[in-house]
Amino acid sequence: MKNELGLRSNLSSAKIKIKNEDRRCPYCGKEADEKHIRKCEKRSPLVSVVIPSRVGEEIISTETLKTQTYKNLEIIIEYDEKQEGASATRNRGAAKAKGGYLFFCDNDLVLRPTCISDLYLALRSDPEAKWSFGKFYIDGNLFNENKDPFPPERKGTIEWMYYFHGMSTMSLIDASVKPHFDEKMKRFNDWDLWLILNEKGYRGVFCDKVLFTTENRRTGISKISSEDIKKWKMKLIEKHQIDVVGGIEELYGVIAQKNEELQKKADRCKYEIDEAVVPLKEELKRKEREILEIKSSLHWLIPNYFYKRYKKYIKPYIPRFAYTIFKPFFMFLNNLRNSNSEKEPLFGPRITFYVGKTKGFFQKWYGLSRMGFEELRFNGWEGLLFAYRRHMKKKRGEIPVDYARVDDYMPGLVSIGFDKTVH
Repeated sequence: MKNELGLRSNLSSAKIKIKNEDRRCPYCGKEADEKHIRKCEKRSPLVSVVIPSRVGEEIISTETLKTQTYKNLEIIIEYDEKQEGASATRNRGAAKAKGGYLFFCDNDLVLRPTCISDLYLALRSDPEAKWSFGKFYIDGNLFNENKDPFPPERKGTIEWMYYFHGMSTMSLIDASVKPHFDEKMKRFNDWDLWLILNEKGYRGVFCDKVLFTTENRRTGISKISSEDIKKWKMKLIEKHQIDVVGGIEELYGVIAQKNEELQKKADRCKYEIDEAVVPLKEELKRKEREILEIKSSLHWLIPNYFYKRYKKYIKPYIPRFAYTIFKPFFMFLNNLRNSNSEKEPLFGPRITFYVGKTKGFFQKWYGLSRMGFEELRFNGWEGLLFAYRRHMKKKRGEIPVDYARVDDYMPGLVSIGFDKTVH
């Protein structure tokens, strides 16, 4: 019952999809009224639906066969009373059929209402075709999506054999070809049937529509176990004399061709990458030359000479309070060394002030701090006046004692008419 409910839910979605096709004649495919459909129905060929089933199994397919838009149907339910298998049961049912077309239908399907009509119209559209097949769902997996409508010309190859793999038994077959299932093939009997028909010169036509949905049942008459797949596939290869060795060699040839194509693409990508990297390499070399020129200039060498000696001979031996006094001077040398000589003069007037948390003489008058230095650099006496103004604002509580961004308090400097430059 659980299986049936799941299939019915898929059926409801199938009904939704065909609302726009309600006015299409299921026998000729044209838009028509009820009068035209009844007229075409009288001239339509009989389709014999053969349902193989075990005794006592629930037959779900009859429910959706009653909803088919193609009404001229003969339904034959053939029971496997002697446990002969699906092939023998289908053959007995086909022998009783009176229709011009045969539709072998498993007993656990939910058919789309236009299933038989779609297959009939597809077969009618190609006079040379002797059966029509389409897409379907099993356990939610879609089969035959983007199927090539024409089989390979070379018969007896792996590619030719696998073209018919997944082609469902639930196809509409012209009864004139007298389809007969090999009763010795207990598994893959539908696959075997299509290979036989194609070897005789018959071919099918692809109907690019979803025809039905189903779910695998453990006790179904056409159920195949994973252990039997290898065994019966090898029997199929032996029966139809499939050239496995040639197929493998052909596969190697295809792989070699694909590798060659991939190698060409890789070479082309490498060339494009090299073309893109060349200007970047040139830019890197130019920057390296600029750095070399800067380091070889007096603008770099003179401050660097004093800075290195300061780090080696002075910094390790002076106490911290003295270090606080001398640090602005040597940081000035370091900044001078790292500045751009084209934009900033070598010995231009500059005063560096450091503002921090610590209170003291140097903080009050020159903005120097013994901890957490934040550098503010201005030209000439404007910086000194700004530092004093900042100190007075902090003293009055207008600026917090903690670190403060200079940008937040620049309006005060502008208000007294100073033109500032922040580096």
